[in-house]
Amino acid sequence: MSLFRFLGFLSLMYSAVQLFDNDIFLIYNEDSKYCMQAQSSSSVITAPCDQNAISQKVRWVFVHQIMSLTFTLGLAVPSKKEQVEVFLYPCNKTSQLQQWEYRNETLLTIHGEDLFFSSVSRTKENIMLHKGSGVKSKWKIHGTSDGLCSWGYDGKV
Repeated sequence: MSLFRFLGFLSLMYSAVQLFDNDIFLIYNEDSKYCMQAQSSSSVITAPCDQNAISQKVRWVFVHQIMSLTFTLGLAVPSKKEQVEVFLYPCNKTSQLQQWEYRNETLLTIHGEDLFFSSVSRTKENIMLHKGSGVKSKWKIHGTSDGLCSWGYDGKV
């Protein structure tokens, strides 16, 4: 087997392992029945859930960071202010603008603030920070009754 074929085989095996990794999940809002989707590095939206869509798959990294598998970039905000849109940025474990924490199992906030990861409306729209902790700010792991904190960082990147 040539080196090129062998490397292709290894890449395929790595991808297969990632698809079945227990730490990979979809962020789901029960109110809207939509999941978070990384549409581009500058657009994180809600969309109908699709367990097979890599654009909806995420995992916890560096304890307080969530990484999109599509772009291997972390969820971030440009500032800690209400109504700023969530986007994707290269993971930086020291950036306060990429550190997320969970509250009451279903609420996701930017670290140290009462600004919640929110879908704001029931229609396909960018996800943003919002002061309200109502139903549009409550998220679970798609296909489970588990809150986001139940599948926390496991030390793998």
